[in-house]
Amino acid sequence: MISVPNYNILTELPKGHLKNGEVAETSDDNKKWVYDEETLEWREHDTGIQMSLYDMNKQLIAQMPEMTDSDKMKEIINNYKDKTDNSHYMLLCRDINYFTLFEENPFTDQERFATLVLECIHDVGIIHDMMITEDNGAIEIWVKPLNEEVDMLVMYLFAYDAGVVYYKV
Repeated sequence: MISVPNYNILTELPKGHLKNGEVAETSDDNKKWVYDEETLEWREHDTGIQMSLYDMNKQLIAQMPEMTDSDKMKEIINNYKDKTDNSHYMLLCRDINYFTLFEENPFTDQERFATLVLECIHDVGIIHDMMITEDNGAIEIWVKPLNEEVDMLVMYLFAYDAGVVYYKV
C-alpha cells in the first residue's frame, strides 16, 4: 500500500509504475484509494461496509429483550413531561409516516397521559428500549413493529407547543 500526505500528491504520482487495483492511503483524511488502470485515475476505495449508525442501532436493539416494566416506561414519560412543561406533545415515527398529536388540558392526570402514549406505541409494536435523548429534547423509543415488514423502528415523543398554531375564523 502506498501512503501519501493528501489526494493532490496521490494524483501527481507517475502513472507508468502503478498497477491496476493498487491501494493508496491519504494520511490527511485516512481515506483509501484504488488505482484504475483503464481510466488512469484514483477512485475512493469501497470497503463494502455501508451501514449507518441508525442501521447499526436497529440491529443491536433488535437483539435486546422486550421492555415490559410499564411503571418504568411511565416514569420516563412523566420525567420528560415534567422537564418540558408543554401542553402539546408529538409522537413521531418517520419510517412509517406515523404521528400522533397529544393536547393536554390542565386537569389531565399525568398518569393518564403516560398510559395514552404507551397505548399508541403498543398499537405500532413491542417496545424494546426507551430513553430520554442526551439533549433532553425527546424520548427515543425503539419498537419492534407488529407487521413484520420492518425489523425495528425508532419513535420520538417530544414537546410540540411551538408546532401548534391556533387560527380562528
